[in-house]
Amino acid sequence: METSSPYCTIIGFQGYKLKGKLDMPKLWSAERPNLYVLVIVLKDASGSIIECESCQVGIRQISQAPKQLLVNGNAVMVRGVNRHEHHPRLGKTNVEACMVKDLVLMKQNNINAVRNSHYPQHTRWYELCDLFGMYMIDEANIETHGFDVSKSVKHPTLEPMWAYHMLDRVIGMVERDKNHACIILWSLGNESGYGPNHSALAGWIRGRDSSRFLHYEGGGSRTPSTDVICPMYMRVWDIIKIAKDPTELRPLILCEYSHAMGNSNGNLKEYWEAIDTIPGLQGGFIWDWVDQGILKLGSDGRKHWAYGGDFGDCPNDLNFCLNGLTWPDRTPHPALNEVKYVYQPLKILLIGDVVKVIDLTELSGLRGECIDEFIRVQDSPVMTKGILPCFWRALTDNDKGGGSQSYASKWKEFSFDDLTFHAESCLLKELSSHVAHVEVVLLVLPGHHENLKIENSSEAEVKDKAIFKVDINYFIYGTGDVIVECIVNPRTDLPPLPRVGVEFHLEKSFNQIKWYGKGPFECYPDRKEAAQVGVYETTLQDMHVPYIVPGECAGRADVRWVTFENDAGLCLFVSCYGGSPPMQMNASKYGTAELEKAAHNEELVECDDIEV
Repeated sequence: METSSPYCTIIGFQGYKLKGKLDMPKLWSAERPNLYVLVIVLKDASGSIIECESCQVGIRQISQAPKQLLVNGNAVMVRGVNRHEHHPRLGKTNVEACMVKDLVLMKQNNINAVRNSHYPQHTRWYELCDLFGMYMIDEANIETHGFDVSKSVKHPTLEPMWAYHMLDRVIGMVERDKNHACIILWSLGNESGYGPNHSALAGWIRGRDSSRFLHYEGGGSRTPSTDVICPMYMRVWDIIKIAKDPTELRPLILCEYSHAMGNSNGNLKEYWEAIDTIPGLQGGFIWDWVDQGILKLGSDGRKHWAYGGDFGDCPNDLNFCLNGLTWPDRTPHPALNEVKYVYQPLKILLIGDVVKVIDLTELSGLRGECIDEFIRVQDSPVMTKGILPCFWRALTDNDKGGGSQSYASKWKEFSFDDLTFHAESCLLKELSSHVAHVEVVLLVLPGHHENLKIENSSEAEVKDKAIFKVDINYFIYGTGDVIVECIVNPRTDLPPLPRVGVEFHLEKSFNQIKWYGKGPFECYPDRKEAAQVGVYETTLQDMHVPYIVPGECAGRADVRWVTFENDAGLCLFVSCYGGSPPMQMNASKYGTAELEKAAHNEELVECDDIEV
């Protein structure tokens, strides 16, 4: 090793630099995090040791090719998450065991990259990411959300007086963390607009550290101050459009996508079908890793996950701190199964009679109101409320985002949560020794039409107010089988619907559930790739997913049949029929209204029956 002159014109650390050469080093990557121990010994003129320091060092090269970010010459696929520092009891206080738990869980679920959102984190975190093998975006503690509503004040990124303060934070980050192999990108901050001060930050980093590249989303994610295109929450078709732009040679890595708030993370399959197949797309970072709730003892003596407002704090951000793939104690949400599946670097495909294995790691270099159905089995009541069309479900957190433009607002504008049913007709079409065929036509109306008294209104008035027309055919057989056919005709001016299905209620003792479909964990039509088709059994209690803020949950996708059984062995069997596709099914001991009303999972009150 030899030292070089400390003379330098760049602002920052001005100490000596050590230079040396290592022949045929084992390179560091997320898949193979090879580390060396560097020992520096300071001796006096007589050779006596004055001081001795050591650290672990990884040797790797970050470079770029057209539309590609390379690690050690190989294109890297970023399967990432954003991570806030959070402990379930201590808040922002860091505990090494909690960091290790994060990394083990990330590795177990095929996550290979983390974005420090939105500040440099505890120094031990970097050492652990070096050790475990985790690519990192290190992000400066710069964010200016408050100026979004301060139109009369000039934005700090445009003010020369703020340039020094922004640069001070960037310099502090780079100088403290520059020796960590895990860092592949420096970030200039988060959601801070764009101005000349960002150009100054980018210029300083490029002059100080040419071994890494820059990330910054502000200003549209395609400014000269970023070396990767890094949008947030961009639609799949839009990232494809950028990737196919021949004039754009930078790779696209989503800095935030798939907002993991409550029951969420749908459509990951569509993102990763594009990312895995289209050059120029190199992954992204899900928002975010962990629900930032704090364990709190309630007035009733029970512990629960508390969030904004639960400590008498005002103002607060309510539950917008609960955006994680895991609960605060790192128990995985069901959606983490889907993340693990789409993030898997080995894809095994059956194409005709050929099994094709695609290795995407860098290791290989490859890349009815008028009918009240009261069903009994052996003289025991089963249903407490008959089968009716259903167009509503409990809201999820992401349904509510966007204010007046949110799905929740649009749905409630049409009173999907408060519908009434009017039987336009009810006819006995056939009656024989083995079957009764009943045909029902239902008109579904918003419940808020208080001026429309159905019993005193003409059929024309009722039809004019109806937002759905539902044709239902019941075939009731002497064997006890009942076939229900529903055809739903919605009005053409409705927004995308929260649900189209049927609902019924079962007697509470039928709490043993068995199904043939996807499972065993919660899954939905837009989040089912990780689930496998099989026959599964569980209890009603275990169907429930205890999201901190309750909402729609407990779904199972692609169900062919399901049974509900009580302790006496009595059973209700429900299945697809004829050419109908597999069902989406859920069952809950909490009604839809209860799931919407409660602010915490512990506040839920069980119903007197089972809502299916």
